[in-house]
Amino acid sequence: MTSNRINSILLVDDNASLNMVNIRYIERLEIAQQVAEVRNGQEAIDFILHQNKYADENPAFVPELIVLDLNMPIMDGFEFLEKYQAIAPNLQESRIIVLSSSNRIEEKEKVLIYEAVEDYWVKPITKEKWLSLKKEPMETKK
Repeated sequence: MTSNRINSILLVDDNASLNMVNIRYIERLEIAQQVAEVRNGQEAIDFILHQNKYADENPAFVPELIVLDLNMPIMDGFEFLEKYQAIAPNLQESRIIVLSSSNRIEEKEKVLIYEAVEDYWVKPITKEKWLSLKKEPMETKK
């Protein structure tokens, strides 16, 4: 079933325990070929810029999907989305799913304005949500 797998996922969340659970889901359910984690938006921006800078030498990990928490120290999810939108368009290759502990409509509407954001999930991510990525490949928003 490798055809339904995502090449790479970058988890952006300051909650180490939650990252560990999500990595286990991703690996056990064979959602992605590779997974990496960072703890805040700044680390995510650095990761994206670094991986693209060296893509010719090591093309193995440019995240196809970013799973982004909104509430983090240093740089939160909203700040990340602003910076991500401002970086060079050829580096904006990732699709983004935003995570939140809140199910507030205003928050959801605010993040869905960003072109790269494809969905808004309320924590915790269930097995069914992860499987939906594998069964139904996500389409780019028009």
